[in-house]
Amino acid sequence: MLDNDDGSLQVALKQLKQAIYNHELWHKELTRTIIGRLPCDQQDIAEDAHQHCCLGMWLYHQAPTALRDDPAFAPLRTSHKRMHQLAARLLIKLTTDTPITLGDYDDFNIGLDQFRLEVKTLEREIEGILYSHDPLTGAETHAAMTAELGKLAEQVNEHIQTCCVAVMNLDHLKQINNTHGHDIGDRALSVAVRYVVEQLRPYDRVFRFNHEKFLITMPGTDLQSSYRVVERIRQKLHTIAVAYDGPKPIFVTASFGLSAFEPGLDPKQSVNHADQAMYAAKTAGRNCTRIWDAELATD
Repeated sequence: MLDNDDGSLQVALKQLKQAIYNHELWHKELTRTIIGRLPCDQQDIAEDAHQHCCLGMWLYHQAPTALRDDPAFAPLRTSHKRMHQLAARLLIKLTTDTPITLGDYDDFNIGLDQFRLEVKTLEREIEGILYSHDPLTGAETHAAMTAELGKLAEQVNEHIQTCCVAVMNLDHLKQINNTHGHDIGDRALSVAVRYVVEQLRPYDRVFRFNHEKFLITMPGTDLQSSYRVVERIRQKLHTIAVAYDGPKPIFVTASFGLSAFEPGLDPKQSVNHADQAMYAAKTAGRNCTRIWDAELATD
């Protein structure tokens, strides 16, 4: 469907919710027209009625192009058109004084239920994309992190696969905020995290641990292989410019702490180990990676 960093996704969800509300008003008016045998809206019996109702306008014209072009969007359009065709059949019978049978009404309700199921599925999918990711950086949320850590810990405990985690913290972010403002600091975070995401495998994941810290999960790796990955990312990161309106671009660095999941160990403890290693990297001068060992343990 849509990428989670698509800036139009929030707008699309707002438009969809409004279209759903307008659809409910349309259905109430349709029911009132049929029960009261009132004159119907001629647009509702037109062949292209599905393209001109409020929801149809969103489906065919207002929804983001990336969403409208996605194959998964086609069933919603199909069920929406079918629902309007069944509604038109009821209204045509009404206007021609032809009896509306229970079968006609049942067919319409089946079509209506199918359409509402499709549109609710789309609404929930968009909400899932929006609310499981941090809109600034594209990193996944803390709630998503908790679920993923539990799953990875279970796999490690059952010896299905190994896993390493890294905590990343941008260096001198407070100085960037103080010098250039928090908007530029937020931009630096966004540039850095999105770069990291691009460098990882599809099944590696990046989560926003707190404001300045980010957790990277790397299933199927040991400390040596994950260290090479993190170091490659760290060494390249400082060459990525953070564009702004100042006289010269800003370049950022990051400190990383790395730890391995161990069978039987609480995943929160593994994250804590990576966090302690990250602080050791800060102490060592920043812009470096440290692997956790027992000597780094703190209370």
